[in-house]
Amino acid sequence: SPSQSVTISQPGDGTEVKGNVVDLVVAAQGVGIKPADGDKSGATGHFHVYVDKEPPTAGETIPQAAGIVHSPETNIAVTGLSVGRHKLTVVLGNGAHERIGIASDSVEVDVKGPSVKATAPGTSKAGQPVKVEMKAEGIEIVKADGNPQKGHFHVFVDPASPPKADGKPIPTGDPKIIH
Repeated sequence: SPSQSVTISQPGDGTEVKGNVVDLVVAAQGVGIKPADGDKSGATGHFHVYVDKEPPTAGETIPQAAGIVHSPETNIAVTGLSVGRHKLTVVLGNGAHERIGIASDSVEVDVKGPSVKATAPGTSKAGQPVKVEMKAEGIEIVKADGNPQKGHFHVFVDPASPPKADGKPIPTGDPKIIH
């Protein structure tokens, strides 16, 4: 419907991003924002962020796929971006993940890094090792040596608390944090 709109208020177009997470601040008009609940009326829905992809046309299904973030929140963290320029496009989807109307907004950002990408199998057999593969951009990976220009990986396995904010030490001695 023409009375529906979606806007990205932050970040501004062309913003340089330190790290590899973009914090989007979005808003919608003409639709109630809530988690997906099956409602196909178009009166309620949630946000979908397309990373370097074009969204589908009105009425088409929005898949659960890499490069598409589904969120009922107005502050959306888009994580895992590679170093370089990215176009982020926000559209609305109904409770069945079908695009509502043509409302959209886009912003281009320049991710400066560092950036890390990790992959692991979706499932594994109990007691068997899990292989996690990691790739970093924008930072040299070395053994921990205190040099802030270099780094090493930390893998949080079902952590009791989330990773610490930028610049905060990551605790040692916790068996759920692999250094």
